Amino acid sequence: MNISDESKQNVLNNLLRDVWHVSNKEYQRRIWIEGRGPECDDYDETSIGILDDGEVVIKEPKHLEMTDEQYCILKAFWNAYEQFSHGIGMEYYIPERFIDTEEWTRVTEMAKEVIKAFDYCYKHRS
Repeated sequence: MNISDESKQNVLNNLLRDVWHVSNKEYQRRIWIEGRGPECDDYDETSIGILDDGEVVIKEPKHLEMTDEQYCILKAFWNAYEQFSHGIGMEYYIPERFIDTEEWTRVTEMAKEVIKAFDYCYKHRS
């Protein structure tokens, strides 16, 4: 099944939105843990987006608008996120149990590197 270049770019944009969620612990506390704000995203939705969209982007990067450096930073983040989600993330699963762990902090710092590399500006969905 071939995905159009525009669809692939939309997948990348969705992935960057979810990476931004991971990069911002204030957002995580407000939305994922406290349930406050206009956004209605939750950890599960973000995690599925990162794992699924990330797999598409990592395996098919050639038609996307990104540099080799951006790809390497994104791939390193995605690998770390996947490892977290299948390791300690599965053990603790609930954000309030893992948000302050060293492992999650490492993932959030890597997410910040992705956001910086792509010069991404977060806009919540209406």
